[in-house]
Amino acid sequence: MKVVSERMGDRRGWDWIAHVALLLASVSCLAAGAADWPVFSYEKDGMTGNQQLTNAFTKAQAGDTITIHAGTYNLATEEMMFRYASDANGTLYSAAGTCLASSVDNLTVRGDPAASRDDIILSGLGSNAATADGQHAIMRLTGANCTVRHLTFYKGLANTGTLYINGSKVGDTWAYRRGGGLTLSASGVCEDCVFDSCYAGQGACINVGDTVRGCVFTNSNAVANNAGCAVYSVKNIYDSVFARNARGAVRSCSGTISNCLFSANWHNGGTGLFYYQTGSVIDCAFSNNTTVCVYLHGANYMPREITGCTFANNSDATYPSSAGVGGPAACTKPLVGCTFVGPNQVNGFSQKLSKCKFVREAKSSVSVLADCPQVEDSEFFGTFDTSARILEASTTTYVSVVTNCSLYRCHIHDFNIRYGNVITDCPRMENCLVEKTVCWGRSASEEGDASGTFRFTDGRTATVLNCTFVTNQSNGAFVNVGGGTVTFKNTLFFNNNAGGTGYGRQDFNAPDETVYMDHCVYKCNGAMAGAGSQNWYGRSYKPMFMKDRYPDTVQEHPYALHRRSPLVDAGDNGTWTSSDIDIAGAGRLNGPVDIGCYENWVEAPGIQVLFR
Repeated sequence: MKVVSERMGDRRGWDWIAHVALLLASVSCLAAGAADWPVFSYEKDGMTGNQQLTNAFTKAQAGDTITIHAGTYNLATEEMMFRYASDANGTLYSAAGTCLASSVDNLTVRGDPAASRDDIILSGLGSNAATADGQHAIMRLTGANCTVRHLTFYKGLANTGTLYINGSKVGDTWAYRRGGGLTLSASGVCEDCVFDSCYAGQGACINVGDTVRGCVFTNSNAVANNAGCAVYSVKNIYDSVFARNARGAVRSCSGTISNCLFSANWHNGGTGLFYYQTGSVIDCAFSNNTTVCVYLHGANYMPREITGCTFANNSDATYPSSAGVGGPAACTKPLVGCTFVGPNQVNGFSQKLSKCKFVREAKSSVSVLADCPQVEDSEFFGTFDTSARILEASTTTYVSVVTNCSLYRCHIHDFNIRYGNVITDCPRMENCLVEKTVCWGRSASEEGDASGTFRFTDGRTATVLNCTFVTNQSNGAFVNVGGGTVTFKNTLFFNNNAGGTGYGRQDFNAPDETVYMDHCVYKCNGAMAGAGSQNWYGRSYKPMFMKDRYPDTVQEHPYALHRRSPLVDAGDNGTWTSSDIDIAGAGRLNGPVDIGCYENWVEAPGIQVLFR
C-alpha cells in the first residue's frame, strides 16, 4: 500500500485502492446475487411443473441458473403453447410462439446433474401439420452467452412462418420457422442434450448458436426444400451424433464440425447432410446415409478442410459417384487422411487428395476414384475373394479403380474387375505399387481386349515412373491406347499374367500399342518400342524382394528390394531424383536409383536404414 501511495501520491493511491475495493465488492455482490431456480415435474409450492417453468423463465435474471429436475414436462398445453407477451402497442416479444423463453444474458438452463438427461424431457406438440395456433417451439434464449445443458427436447415444433394466437394472426416471419427444439443467440452454447423428433422450417432441433457439444440429434425433420437440416447456423459442433434425420443434418456451419457421427440420415430435397458448409470437417464418421455427406454447393461454400473422416456405405441417387464428398461443384480444398468404404464416394476435385484409403467391399458399376488431379500416399483395395467381383461394369461402359488422376506413392491391390481396368487415363504415376489385381472380360470373344491393367483413350500421353507391378492378372496389360504414347521408366513388372504367348507367363502384353520402356524389367510376348539393352526384356530374373529374404518379418513393405537385388542402382536418374521419395517415404539418392517403387533396405522395412 505504501509503495502505491508514494508512486501515485497519497490521495491518488487511496482513490485507486478504493476503486479496486468497490469493483471487487460489485463482483462479489453479482456472484452472490445469482439465483438458482429449481423446477420439479410434480406440484410444488402450489404450482404445477409447467407453472414452475413459467415462473422460472419469467423471473430469472442475468447470471441465474434454472435447474430442471427429472420428469416429463408436457408443454403441449394451452397454458404453455399460447403464452406470449406484448407491449402497450401490441408489439410481440420474442417469447411468442415459444413455450419457454428468456431474453436475459448469461442464463444457464440445465437438467439436474444427478439425473440422466433422458429422464428430463421437455415435450412439445410434435405434429408436422400447420394449426390455427402454430409455432409451439420448446425454448428460445435470445440473451448473450446463455447455456443449455443436460436436457432432452422431444417433439419441438416450429412449423410455419405465420404465427397465430387464439386464432388471430400476430406474426409472419422466418424467425418463427426455425428452432423447433431450441433457439439461441450467436454466443449461445448447448451441451449434453438430446433432440428427438423435432420439426421446423429450418433448424428442426437447434437454430443459431456458437457451440454445440456432446449432443444427439435423431428423427428430426425440416420442411425447407433447400436443406432445412437438424441444426441451423451454429458455428461449431463437437462430439455429437446425428441419426435418422430427414432433410440433412447441418446448414451454415462456419467454424468446425469435429468428432461427430452421422448415421442413416437422408435428404429428400436432393441435397446433402451439410449445406452452405464453410467451416472444417474433422475426424467425423459417416455411415449408411442416403445422400451426399459433405455437399459441395459452390465455390463460396467450400469447407476449409476435410480431414480424418470416414465415409462408409453411403449412397445418393442424385450424385451416385459422390455420396461421400461431392455435389454440383468440384472441391477446391485438399482432402487429407480420410477413409472411404463402399461405392465410389468422391470425385470432381481440383486440389490434391492425400493419405486416404479407399475400400471396396462389393461390386459396383462405378469407379473407385475419378477426376482428382493429384493423389498422394493413398491406398486402394478390395476385400478380395476369387468368387466375388469388386468392380463390374455394364455392357456399354468400363469401370476402373482410378480414372484421370495423377498418382504418387499409392498402393492398389486386391481388386477383381469384370469388364474394366485398374488404371484409366492417368497421366502420371510415380513410386506406386500395384499388386494382386484381376481384370477379365465378359465372354470368350471379349477376352482379347476387354480388360487390362492400363487403359488409355483419345491419344493421351502418360508417364509411369519408378513403379512396381507384381502378381496381377489381366487379358492385356494395355487396352486401347488410342494413338497416344506411354513411357515406362525405372519400372518393374514381375510375376504377372498378361496373356499372350512366347514366354509362358507374361508380365506385359501390348502388341499393338505405342509403349516405350526405359530401364525397366519385364517379360513380354514381343519387343516394344524403346526396348533395348537398358531394359531387362524377356529374361529370367529374381528381383530379390525383402519378403523373399525375411518372409516372417516383412509385412508392411514386402516388395522392398534387398540390398543384393540386381535392380539396385539399375535405374536411370532424372532431374526429379534428388527430391523424389519412394512409396515408403525414403528419399531417392543422388546415385543411380533403384528400379521399382522402393529404394533398397539394409534390414526388413520398419528400420528404414538405406544401403548404398
